[in-house]
Amino acid sequence: STCWMTVEPFEINTFKDFINDATGDVLLFGCGLGYVAYMLSLKDDVTSITIVDNNDDVIELFSTYLLPQFENKDKITICKSDAIEYLNSCDINSFDHVNVDIWYDVYDMIFPYLRSLEVEFNNPNVKFSYWLEGSLKESIQRSILAAICNYPTPGFLIDKIASDIVRDTEIKSYEDVYNLVDIHNLRELLYK
Repeated sequence: STCWMTVEPFEINTFKDFINDATGDVLLFGCGLGYVAYMLSLKDDVTSITIVDNNDDVIELFSTYLLPQFENKDKITICKSDAIEYLNSCDINSFDHVNVDIWYDVYDMIFPYLRSLEVEFNNPNVKFSYWLEGSLKESIQRSILAAICNYPTPGFLIDKIASDIVRDTEIKSYEDVYNLVDIHNLRELLYK
């Protein structure tokens, strides 16, 4: 059995920047145990929070046991929907900030992350953030190093992306390797 949702230091730390930065109307993909929604609801500069989740049990748990305890529950709206379908059907520009947290780990993340990037790039006025994005970047960096060394990898999509990056780059020096691994803009790199 795999633990899917927790509220522990790792989870709290991975959302700290998003919670600090979010203002206005916020869209959350993935409810989790409600920690992010709760922390956002306490902020005076957050006007509304729309939570999109497709799991009936999570929605029921949150709506019945957690949301009633929130001081500012009136800021929160819950929608049952698939995140990608919702992203493609709603007016994303009606939100100021969007956070996507609909995956278990970086390997589960890559397809919905790429789909979300497309929506992000088509809506430049909305600020997007993605849970585990830093971890995804680190995984791609490791896979790039493995591809440079022709080290065998499990063959995940991340490994394929890294192989494509290495194949399309001329490497003649240590500095070339450093520049290749020093990914400045992961979203732009993967969107291409």
